Parts: sequence; structure tokens; C-alpha cells
Amino acid sequence: MDKLDRIASVIHKEWIEWSRETAHRERISEATLRRWKSRWIPFEHLPDKEKERDRIWARRILQLVRE
Repeated sequence: MDKLDRIASVIHKEWIEWSRETAHRERISEATLRRWKSRWIPFEHLPDKEKERDRIWARRILQLVRE
């Protein structure tokens, strides 16, 4: 796994923690909960479209580090 995907994987793990906590604390729609639950899997198992969402944030972090 390259650096970009390693960072994206950490971002995804953080999102999982946040979304699980939010789902536990807040009232969210069943549709949102189903969508979130379908993404509560390791980064490596996400479809490419979903991986790209995390990569966007990883690129932002890399850019900040390079500045």
C-alpha cells in the first residue's frame, strides 16, 4: 500500500469511529445508517469510488505536509 492509501486508510478508520459514535448518540435516518454500515469495513475492501473519498482527504494532508 502506498503512502496515499496508508493515510486514506487511517482517515477511513477515524471516520468509522466517528460515524459509529454518531449513530449511537444521534437520531439518524435508517437510510443513512444502512449506508454508513455498508462502509464500516476496512479501507482495503471498499469499492474504488469509496476509497477515492478518503484519498481526497489524504491528498489534502499530504499537501499540507509538503508546504
